[in-house]
Amino acid sequence: MLLGVAVAILTGAGTTIAQEGQPAAQPNTSPQAAAAAAGLTIVKMDDTGKIIRYPEGPEEAALKIMTLSPEERAAANAVVAHRHAEVDAYVRARQPLVLRIQAINEEGLTQDRVNAFREFGREFRDFRLREEYRTNIAKALSPANSQIFQGLTGGYRRTWINVSQERAKTEGKQDALAHHVNLESFTTASEEVRQSVDRQIGRCNDAVLKAVETLAPTPGQQPDIQAAADVFAQAVSGAGGIEKVPAEIKVAYVRKLMSLVQEDQRRNLWTAIFAEREAAEKSATTPPAPAATPAPAAAPK
Repeated sequence: MLLGVAVAILTGAGTTIAQEGQPAAQPNTSPQAAAAAAGLTIVKMDDTGKIIRYPEGPEEAALKIMTLSPEERAAANAVVAHRHAEVDAYVRARQPLVLRIQAINEEGLTQDRVNAFREFGREFRDFRLREEYRTNIAKALSPANSQIFQGLTGGYRRTWINVSQERAKTEGKQDALAHHVNLESFTTASEEVRQSVDRQIGRCNDAVLKAVETLAPTPGQQPDIQAAADVFAQAVSGAGGIEKVPAEIKVAYVRKLMSLVQEDQRRNLWTAIFAEREAAEKSATTPPAPAATPAPAAAPK
């Protein structure tokens, strides 16, 4: 996770959380009551009393457990796919900022990375608040399922905030409500950025195959990197080609390599991965050139 101390520092910055837009409620039925009546919840606790997080986000977690018609599922999936594409493009366009944040996992927290989180909070504000995203999903569902969706996501968010606030009180730490509202917002947004990065790794082929060459490991790094590369090569061979390797194996491999090298080397590999994904996105959205119109046959003499 990209958070820890950095997010805790940032949540005191005074950022505000917008009220989530909601379609019209059914008469006398609150979203929470609708979710409860359906017997559904995405609130789960681990053995330490912390709420289990969903790396894919609470919205997708909610949709996974809901009973939807094929039309609703398709419409909701289209909203999610649009969100993924927007966040992926955002991450690629702000690669230096994203890499400064990602480096916390590899090299720890520095003042520059704290500053990066502050910048991230400003730059990512519209994504972070998620109002439009949740509203668009709700609009893609029937009125009844819209209520359930809002109950699931809203209940999860409120519970997370409440648990976080109560834990802080017990530990004698910052317990102001605004702090924990912002903490939830930053936590979810940071998870979404990481998901975007992993999603793009999982869709890469050439950049992942050439990762060791791109990293140009030093003699001291070579043994560990070669060991990781050998294991990945076996996975590629077993799958029958890089295109058939599961995304999670690619992600684990790249993340392992990133942990073994320095920041400038990681930057080179991220650049190669993002460049491949950007080229693929442009290729997918560029309409094919129109076929040439054959010249009319010459009239017989």
